[in-house]
Amino acid sequence: MRPDRVVVGECRGSEVRELVSALNTGHDGGAGTVHANGLQDVSARLEALGALAGMDPAALARQAVSAFDLVLHVERRRGVRRLVGVGRPVLRPDGRLDLRPVDTPR
Repeated sequence: MRPDRVVVGECRGSEVRELVSALNTGHDGGAGTVHANGLQDVSARLEALGALAGMDPAALARQAVSAFDLVLHVERRRGVRRLVGVGRPVLRPDGRLDLRPVDTPR
């Protein structure tokens, strides 16, 4: 099999390990959903899910930086979804995950 893209509907637990593993295998496209209150909370959410999978924060961070090109924060209000933030995963000096906001044209 040669899948062209990997799509995971939602990560709520240890399956985050499989998501980052699958996206680190050289496929050209992929997507997944993680619920967080905002872009600034995604790192903590991924670390918590990684802990459920037995991953320490540094291992999760290295996998996430390699797996994800961008993180999109989508908000739904009155039934309408809109993009409210874009972040690029980066490693902090202490080896943990952070998201650097990316300017987006309005």
